[in-house]
Amino acid sequence: MFIFMTDPKPTQRTAATKRGRSRIPHNVMLRVSVAGIEPEIWRRVRVPDNYTLHQLHRVFQLLFGWQDYHLYEFRIGERRFEEPLPDAEGEPSTRFRLRDFELNAGDRFIYTYDFGDNWEHDVVVEECPPWKESGMSSSFRHCSVASARGRARTRADRQATARW
Repeated sequence: MFIFMTDPKPTQRTAATKRGRSRIPHNVMLRVSVAGIEPEIWRRVRVPDNYTLHQLHRVFQLLFGWQDYHLYEFRIGERRFEEPLPDAEGEPSTRFRLRDFELNAGDRFIYTYDFGDNWEHDVVVEECPPWKESGMSSSFRHCSVASARGRARTRADRQATARW
């Protein structure tokens, strides 16, 4: 199942872009699956890399048809991110954007929703944004990442990816 979010709009040039770091948002393809459920329940979505983790939480709520009644948490590496509430133990999810983590294709992180029922989701980055591209300014078709077997992506791999 593909769900496409609206394309991000380019932002104004800032001092960061003048120094060579692009601030124009790019799409990231994520595969989100509910852990421990058979048959597997999953969704695929493209989101702009300038989304905060809180905005990503809202997207996941829409994807799975939930009502946003419960708390949530993202675990990326050793760090925890939560909704910024007075008794929150993790870092505020509203202060961090996907691009802050420079995720690569194949990277994983955990999204947990409803601490009572503990709905844990495995989030896999399927396609990475242009910061890992080899000078390409287009979308993220030619990410310079290794495949699961450790070899560099071939032209056939890139062409297969470009079809979607």
